[in-house]
Amino acid sequence: GAGATVAGVVVALDRQEVAGGPEPPAGARVSAIQAVQKELGVPVAHIGDLNGLLRFLEGGSGGGAGQDAAVLERVRKYRATYGVV
Repeated sequence: GAGATVAGVVVALDRQEVAGGPEPPAGARVSAIQAVQKELGVPVAHIGDLNGLLRFLEGGSGGGAGQDAAVLERVRKYRATYGVV
């Protein structure tokens, strides 16, 4: 509302992706989270991230073992295309 000041942003899932899509301008390869932090000038926190989701789906975090291999492959492909990690 009027007069409010943003102190920070919280996102549920940090997809660990490059701002600007898979081919950002040369020298502009920063994560979407970093871009938001710079633009707004406030910290951005996340509850979970893509690496954690992959570990879960792979069964490395106590759940998710036996997940559909096609789902894992799609998430891995997304990370390879858009990821910063």
